[in-house]
Amino acid sequence: MKKIVFSFLGIVTLAFSSCFNKNHVDKFPDTPAIVTYYNFIYPMIITPYGPFLALELQDVMGDELKEGDAIWASFHIEYRKQSPSAPYYAVSNMIWNKIGKGFPVETTGGVSITGDYDVPIEKLILYNALLEDVLFFGFQHKAPTDQEFIYEMTYYQNEDHVTTFYLRAKKIDAGSESTETITYHYAFDMSNYFSLHKDSQNIIRFKLMFKTGVDSEGNDKYEPYFNNGNPIIEINVE
Repeated sequence: MKKIVFSFLGIVTLAFSSCFNKNHVDKFPDTPAIVTYYNFIYPMIITPYGPFLALELQDVMGDELKEGDAIWASFHIEYRKQSPSAPYYAVSNMIWNKIGKGFPVETTGGVSITGDYDVPIEKLILYNALLEDVLFFGFQHKAPTDQEFIYEMTYYQNEDHVTTFYLRAKKIDAGSESTETITYHYAFDMSNYFSLHKDSQNIIRFKLMFKTGVDSEGNDKYEPYFNNGNPIIEINVE
């Protein structure tokens, strides 16, 4: 079994040139992040590269964004603008979008809790980022750029103690017709599940199935998600 370790301990991996060139700029495109605060005052983001101050979010905190929200962002680290006394690097030129966040729901046999998640998922992406016990996913659909979706994750525990998660999608607005394939981002807070199901070594093992449509009898059709050819995903949640 290939072992996947999602372990981000606040160690920021940045270009070595930043140590020698104060005019250097590190650019971080397409980055999942969790919004939080430093010292209960200053907005910051937790990313796969470590924590950063995000002072540009100050004006939207409490209104558009709240602590614990999941976002998809791009930003820069400009070293000439950093304060020597700051506890973390501060980001600039930040572009972000708030993304939906749900929770896994245990059911019998993975049955949908609503039955109306009927939008086919063409491709599922699991990003290599576990942030504050939140997993980030990409869902590919043929849809217009202004279409919005909501996603459901249900699960049940198999006899081999490997959980199978079922992922489904539905539209939350009418939208328009399109044949363009677009990736939509969504997050799931796994903290309660992890606390109940991690083993003595803080390892979680699970499988992912995503709904691709229905068969001729109206039954849901699923495809398994594979990571490097392996259907079992292993995460260190320590």
